[in-house]
Amino acid sequence: MDIKVKTRVTNLGWHFDVTLNEATNPSFYKVSMDKDFLTRIGADFHPEKVVKKSFEFLLDKEPKERILQEFDIVSISNYYPEFIADLSKRLMY
Repeated sequence: MDIKVKTRVTNLGWHFDVTLNEATNPSFYKVSMDKDFLTRIGADFHPEKVVKKSFEFLLDKEPKERILQEFDIVSISNYYPEFIADLSKRLMY
């Protein structure tokens, strides 16, 4: 599945329009991420890469239809406590 990310920068962080492209059924999401989250996981990572890797994590856990249409990236930890540790590993590759 192809993950496309469009970014809008704000004073506090970023807003992303994410598209999961499948041949017949694309899905669309709105995601936010503040600068504190990026600093916590390692400020060296590009925000778009963090979002893509976060969606890869979510898609490993659930079908795309169960992913919330709009959310803050930190909220993933509320559903999956292992998210931050897993994301850190995924960002290394």
